[in-house]
Amino acid sequence: MLRRVNTALRVPRLARAASSSPSSKICAVPFRLQPNAAKEAMLPMSLMLSGKPGNLMFGLALRFFGTGLEPMGRELGLGTTVELQSIAAAYWPVWRWDMMSEGPWSPAHGGEESPAWLTVREAYIPGNPYAPLSYLSFSIPPLEDDLPVYDAGKDLNQLRDMDIVPVDFTVNPFATIDKLKDVIKRQRNMGGMKVDPDKWKESLLAAYPIYFPIYIAEYVITGGDNKRSFQLIMDAHSEDTGKCRVSVPNPPEVWLKGAPPKNYFVNPAPLMPTMTLILGSAPAQPFQQSPAEVARINYDQWLSPKPESKDDIRSSPTLSVSRNAKIDWTDPRIQAWNGVEREENGEYIEEAFEVQTNFAAISNMAHASEQIGDATDLKDIDFRLTSWENGKTTTSSGNMSDMKASLEESLAKSTAELAKIKPQWLQELEKGKTDKAESEADQKDN
Repeated sequence: MLRRVNTALRVPRLARAASSSPSSKICAVPFRLQPNAAKEAMLPMSLMLSGKPGNLMFGLALRFFGTGLEPMGRELGLGTTVELQSIAAAYWPVWRWDMMSEGPWSPAHGGEESPAWLTVREAYIPGNPYAPLSYLSFSIPPLEDDLPVYDAGKDLNQLRDMDIVPVDFTVNPFATIDKLKDVIKRQRNMGGMKVDPDKWKESLLAAYPIYFPIYIAEYVITGGDNKRSFQLIMDAHSEDTGKCRVSVPNPPEVWLKGAPPKNYFVNPAPLMPTMTLILGSAPAQPFQQSPAEVARINYDQWLSPKPESKDDIRSSPTLSVSRNAKIDWTDPRIQAWNGVEREENGEYIEEAFEVQTNFAAISNMAHASEQIGDATDLKDIDFRLTSWENGKTTTSSGNMSDMKASLEESLAKSTAELAKIKPQWLQELEKGKTDKAESEADQKDN
């Protein structure tokens, strides 16, 4: 496996983008945090990472009481061994993606297959495989719907005294998802569920390319035997430093505890914050943990792998994708964050959720009826429906006969409404696939 020795996070020349944008679909989040404000915000964290008790207390004091205490601390000789070596501004390439998928599942311990529906909203895939920067998640910061289209001439000159380095988009998001399917295929167990990704089909898949603003600062510890350098990465999308993450690599002291840390960074954020899973039949045995939560955790661990030593950085799983699958910017599934397509996708997914929930409930009732037998009056049976959304369990119950009639009526209405609001781009994509399949069949027959 390729490894990047030493933990320098300087923006590599090979990762830097050309001066012009490869696509008008890329939107850019403005740099709203100025460099001096970023330096002040990162100072307390840099002191706390130095490993010296005095600097730790000084850093905590600055964090809670403000940088106005810095002159006093300097007079006392605190923080003098930690120096800011350099700071750079960069546009980091981000893919956020939405998906609806459906397919069969069966209990991991054995049993019959039944349908399931999976929905993902605004998950994250790095646009460049440069590790460990690619291990950070950018699915958490809230983004305005009307982000401007990336304009290199304008956006790279936002800061008065600092150049902004754009990092190139080289990771194909759809090829990354295909690679993830191979990982799932080998595992085939998602929190008590057994799934075969080859049997699953995406009914919607869209990715949105975004340039996200960050600062990369390098600090050097100069005093004593603990001479080393480390880097901090700070978000720059808000004027409020309290809303901008300072991402911190694990210091060497963490490794002295024995077991290696779970992530390269001390404060990882979820790469897939929102996932909804609906099952077409209730499991015979309750899951010990929500399968959706297990899947989300596995996704995080896959894209942000566990470090194996304090000196080496594991390569990103997107590295091979970057080498083997180029980005086709004409792909209709690649869409602008500020485009009408993303708005239509959100409405479609919300309506589809109601359809899937109703269909799953009816499917559960049909399964329960088979188990009970036709002789039993359904009005005498209480029925419970369980689903998982955002890591939480939702349960509803009632009379089976009344619930079934109500659900069937609701399903008919929501299905009709879903057909009306299907995104135009998705209709055209499906029609193109159908026309191509029919054309290939005709050629084969002739």
